[in-house]
Amino acid sequence: MAGNLGAESRLEFTIIGDTVNVSSRLHETAKQMDCEFLISESTYSEVANWVQVGKQSEVEIRGRKQPLHVYEIVGENDDRDAASDAVLTTQPVLEKS
Repeated sequence: MAGNLGAESRLEFTIIGDTVNVSSRLHETAKQMDCEFLISESTYSEVANWVQVGKQSEVEIRGRKQPLHVYEIVGENDDRDAASDAVLTTQPVLEKS
């Protein structure tokens, strides 16, 4: 969820939710694993044809019952034909009600 939170005298734009929490935990974990880029399995499934991965691990994420499989991104895929077959899908950030 994204939007302005607070009172009229002090509004701040912020984002909240499980995805934001997991992203924050992945950032912390990347530092601990000495990785520059670390992604979850769900993200990897969307970009697997586009990236090369290095370290892989099962990590405990605070606030999650199940461990999360994570991947270190080490480069782009050199096989442009395979990469061109991949299709990224996006979700709208804000939906009108």
